[in-house]
Amino acid sequence: MRWCYWLLTLINLSKLDSSTGVPGLNRNDAYAERVLVPSEPEQRRIAEILDAADEAIRKTDDLIAKLKMMKRGLLHDLLTRGVDEDGRLREGNTEIGVKRPGTKEIPISEAAKLDPPVNFHRVGVYDLVSFVPMVDVTEDALWDKRRTRVFSEVRSGYTPFQEGDVLFAKITPCMENGKVCFAENLRNGVGFGSTEFYVLRANEGIEPRFLLYWLQTEAVRLRAQAFMIGSAGQQRVKPDFFASFTINVPTETEQRIIIEILQTHDARIRAEEAYRDKLKMIKKGLMHDLLTGRVRVKV
Repeated sequence: MRWCYWLLTLINLSKLDSSTGVPGLNRNDAYAERVLVPSEPEQRRIAEILDAADEAIRKTDDLIAKLKMMKRGLLHDLLTRGVDEDGRLREGNTEIGVKRPGTKEIPISEAAKLDPPVNFHRVGVYDLVSFVPMVDVTEDALWDKRRTRVFSEVRSGYTPFQEGDVLFAKITPCMENGKVCFAENLRNGVGFGSTEFYVLRANEGIEPRFLLYWLQTEAVRLRAQAFMIGSAGQQRVKPDFFASFTINVPTETEQRIIIEILQTHDARIRAEEAYRDKLKMIKKGLMHDLLTGRVRVKV
């Protein structure tokens, strides 16, 4: 019965027993739980409501997965074929590494400076600066949390960067998983992060976010894997990689159009993720209200 399923999921997880080393529900605690048992028609209605909430979450998850898959194709097409002034994809080549008319083909090392110096002259010893551990960067190229640290605590032993830089994970499996992010809205204009990041600063004529989107492509990750050295589990991308991978660079105007298209798509993904998270909160509230009898369902 679906009502029983939902009731069991409501059991307080704080009663999980870890005395054996493997968390599990203590049988005596489970038997001691007192529950409200409504009529069978009400049980069925409660189950229908919770199943509907679950289905809405599943469909939203499916849509998010589809949008992310679409982005991979969109990235490839926009960066290889380019767009005209109206934002329409150009005809022709769709191969990475093949020069397109109207663009210049250059290695990433010419498009950006690798691990450039950062000016800290305006930052006081006790000022707060942004801090980015690897765990705060998602596999969707987002800087998930906004932490700060005191400048004196992080000015040595971490990777420095400034506003507008791009952070690219160098270690496995973070690099393969797509951990890359854009440094923006930094506290006092500067930040520090994991030593497992490369920092890239776009050169003149290169939009920083255009570089960011190139570093999100599957082609970059696959090539970077070939430049990894080190022991199993601790392999890192050699800096030589950035001189080996070439990108097509269109005019700055075209770069900005491409960025706008991709940012619009990213915003749609973020909106659907926020909607899914809201649905999960609603479901959690419904489970508590309906299964404890706090809110009764009319049949």
